[in-house]
Amino acid sequence: MKKAIKIALVICVVSLIMFLGTIIYFLAVTSNYKLDDKKLVNLDRTAVFYDINGNEISKSDSENDVTNIENIPSHVIDAFIAIEDKRFYKHNGVDVKGLFRATFNNIKSFSFKEGASTISQQLIKNTHLTSEKTLNRKFIEMKLSLDLERNYSKNEIIEKLIKFKNDNIKASNSSYEKIKKIHDYIIKDAEYDETESNGSNII
Repeated sequence: MKKAIKIALVICVVSLIMFLGTIIYFLAVTSNYKLDDKKLVNLDRTAVFYDINGNEISKSDSENDVTNIENIPSHVIDAFIAIEDKRFYKHNGVDVKGLFRATFNNIKSFSFKEGASTISQQLIKNTHLTSEKTLNRKFIEMKLSLDLERNYSKNEIIEKLIKFKNDNIKASNSSYEKIKKIHDYIIKDAEYDETESNGSNII
């Protein structure tokens, strides 16, 4: 009995040391990084769509952009969230529950197939960071995502990510039809006459 208690105590102490070490390392790595509002403001620009030959299909200015949150039907937003980040309205930028779940599943499957990036983390990654897969970059992404949610509303964040995805669409032989479908859908659905099932099918 005493041996079991000692083992449990050792495990607790080691876990605490690892936890505190991770926190200290996190703070050290992220201390010099701050949210750059200018990089987020730059998303409010003209969106241009191209075909596979590089010819312009259409463009929209930021003032009348159909990707403004008020111009997108709620069921389209719900479908986007359901696919990208189901717990979007339940976390503060980093989904701790999802992070532990993904870590557990990846360890169990001996792979890194499952991710836990939130919508806020996706926005930060695409506007502030590179696609480098390192622990340091992930920590910086998490820190800036927390800052993002302290400075912007949920609607502002999701609107900015949709704008980013919309603005950076480049047609290719394999993706042209899907891109055109998304583009045409957003234009038509600004009139609010599509069904909820259509919203989940195009994203």
